Amino acid sequence: MTTHVVTRWYRAPELILLQKYTTAIDVWSVGCILAELLTMLPEANLAPPERSALFPGRSCFPLSPDEDELSAPANLDQLNVIFSVIGTPTGSLNWIELAEMRDHLQGLSPVAATPLADLLSGAPEAALALLGQMLAFEPSRRIVRPPPPLPPPPHTHTHTHTHTTLTITASPHWHPKYKHSA
Repeated sequence: MTTHVVTRWYRAPELILLQKYTTAIDVWSVGCILAELLTMLPEANLAPPERSALFPGRSCFPLSPDEDELSAPANLDQLNVIFSVIGTPTGSLNWIELAEMRDHLQGLSPVAATPLADLLSGAPEAALALLGQMLAFEPSRRIVRPPPPLPPPPHTHTHTHTHTTLTITASPHWHPKYKHSA
């Protein structure tokens, strides 16, 4: 498989670190897109020119270096842009196969994560929680599927026929994931 996939601003860390990849790269990319969509909410109070990608890096060494990218300031390197949001990784890096990539990460100065709520003001808490799960640094820690949908709120529907009135009330406990007793 090639490692030069995905547009730079949506590229997952494992691709930048030249690791094998799974569909977790798609979850990362969708998380980046979700972040952009959250900037468009009326509650974000951002004019179109003020909206931006979550990770707008200018270079992605070593995937696509050219003379400009090799001389780009370190804070514009794609991985550093990612770390400015999610923080530098902590804990085990054993999932990273290439020793030189592990060594590079272990040699970085620690950077604290920036709370997503600070970057995406007005975004619903549930959306920020989902986004945090989508943008986990380690691919195996990313959310792989959405949580099951909540049951619909209870509601009542009344249908009147000439001779009979039938009232049906939906119960929040009638849902395929719940066991039903007869």
